[in-house]
Amino acid sequence: MEQRELLKRRIEEEREKLNGLLAQGRRTEAYRQSLVVDALLEQYTQSGQKEDESRQKATA
Repeated sequence: MEQRELLKRRIEEEREKLNGLLAQGRRTEAYRQSLVVDALLEQYTQSGQKEDESRQKATA
């Protein structure tokens, strides 16, 4: 669970950077930053799926 919390915090930090870039109109950098956020969100989602699978195995 700790890894998911760290990912969550990192996503929030990277989103703040993205929002700042968008506010400044820096579209190219914002696009690159959105890819970073997307990759982190994918990691977060996958880690949740792994946790669910582990729970299901434990209760089976």
